[in-house]
Amino acid sequence: MVMELHQRKGELAEFIPKLTPFLYELLLYYFEKHVALKLERFCYSKRNNNSSWKISAEKLRKEAPDVFTYLNYYFRQGFRDTDLSFSNMLLILESLKSVKTELMGELQILREVEKNQRNKIAHTILTDVTEENLQAIEPKLSSYRIIQHLRKAFLLIMEGESICKRNVYDDLNRRIVDSLNEFNK
Repeated sequence: MVMELHQRKGELAEFIPKLTPFLYELLLYYFEKHVALKLERFCYSKRNNNSSWKISAEKLRKEAPDVFTYLNYYFRQGFRDTDLSFSNMLLILESLKSVKTELMGELQILREVEKNQRNKIAHTILTDVTEENLQAIEPKLSSYRIIQHLRKAFLLIMEGESICKRNVYDDLNRRIVDSLNEFNK
């Protein structure tokens, strides 16, 4: 919702960098709720930061040899211990082949946005990010289209959960305006 507010207000320099942490947390939730291969079976917590996971190549090789083989083939130098990230969680989901096609499609589009648009913008000193900057980078999506893909992936993952599908901030703003109108009568 915060990302959507930044997008609507044209604050793209605030919106775009939030993609990576949002997508990471979204896939952590997906793994916890919908994936049989649990992270605890092949990851360990970094000693200096309990909230961050690291993939153990050896644990993964033992727990899910097919997944390990897929990742080993994907990485030119072979798969080694690495930080858990949105991108490698997505690769694991690709290797499991158990994710609905529609969700995988949305996640793959978002990975392209993260890899190209987000990383390029986040790693430059662009403070005035515009729609033109964004759409000049593959996959050439507007911020509005990115929000649509984020929303669709979120709703597909949260399917069956009791969630508010509206932006709470819009509801709050309406209530504030209504209260002010009542007060001014």
